[in-house]
Amino acid sequence: MKVVHVNWSLDYGGIETLLVNIANEQAVQGADVSVVIVNDLINEKLIERLSSKVRLILMKRSPSSRSFLFMKKLNTVLTDIGPNVIHIHDGAIFDFLDRHWIKSSRTLVCLTAHAFPFGKFGSPLWPVRILQKSLFHSLGNMHNSNRVNRVFAISKSVAKAMKEQYGVNSTVVYNGIFSQQFEQRNSKMYDGLLRIVQVSRLLHEEKGQDLLLGAARKLVQKGYSLKIDFIGDGISREYLENMTREYGLEGRVTFLGTQPQEYVMSHLKDYDLFVQPSRFEGFGLTVAEAMAANVPVLVSSGQGPAEVTEDDRYGWVFDCGDENSLADQIEYIINNYSECLEKAKEARNQVAANYDVKVTARRYLELYNEALNN
Repeated sequence: MKVVHVNWSLDYGGIETLLVNIANEQAVQGADVSVVIVNDLINEKLIERLSSKVRLILMKRSPSSRSFLFMKKLNTVLTDIGPNVIHIHDGAIFDFLDRHWIKSSRTLVCLTAHAFPFGKFGSPLWPVRILQKSLFHSLGNMHNSNRVNRVFAISKSVAKAMKEQYGVNSTVVYNGIFSQQFEQRNSKMYDGLLRIVQVSRLLHEEKGQDLLLGAARKLVQKGYSLKIDFIGDGISREYLENMTREYGLEGRVTFLGTQPQEYVMSHLKDYDLFVQPSRFEGFGLTVAEAMAANVPVLVSSGQGPAEVTEDDRYGWVFDCGDENSLADQIEYIINNYSECLEKAKEARNQVAANYDVKVTARRYLELYNEALNN
């Protein structure tokens, strides 16, 4: 089977890292895999992680370009490869594919919704959709989800939201990680200083890092000793740094910036607790990573991460958006840490069985075959 993944960029981010991992593993499992990157937004370290078995095609289009000349090049590349499946990771890409060739060649076009649904399907008129793309930076992840052959959702929560809000049927394929590559935290009690880590883009209105800072202030005022490391970067960094100073948490909070996956794989084990305080989160790949590293996890209720932990079965849950509830749960964890260690062991086995990238890649290949046969 020939599979082509098409994305706008290959810069550091959850989607791009996942794309590299899935492409590599699909190639290991016998597929002929290509990755086509349209824009000149490339991270060399991610390219280095791409397997030699995967064909990489960089089109190097300027992200600010208003020209559509790349369309001919893109479709020439695709017809030369002759894929059975084109898997796009942004719905707007569909507008630039040669639909007559796709129909005549019976090529399957799939789209993954990597987050909770937003945006619109787009105009039924192709030229208008092209104009929309040229005028607006993002058209939302539901753009063209009503036109592709198959839609995948990264969690049950995302699939439910797509059905209820847009009437789009989708198939759940959980994101995967290389669970065996994460170094393991020893099953030991913390030493009196609770080391907390949070890994994601610094976007507090979505990821909720401000809630964690608010909870930390309350706990410090109660006399608890803790330290928080934020791994990641984003537009909220200055806001969160100012909040850290305002709350008197200097010396307790560190912003480590964006780090490569190898760093995360080897350093999650250094922490006593992973917290994902997201107000909105479709899946929560980093939660699965912490579970794979044998680190206890605390997540917000009703979001994708709570689906990974099966609520409080494999982790701990606080009321979404409520920093008081978050503080209370951290306090409970501090005072009942031996219970956390037992959950962490079970959580690691759960991730290996259900959220390993080998499972994700195999599931996509099975669903491609199923759709092609139908």
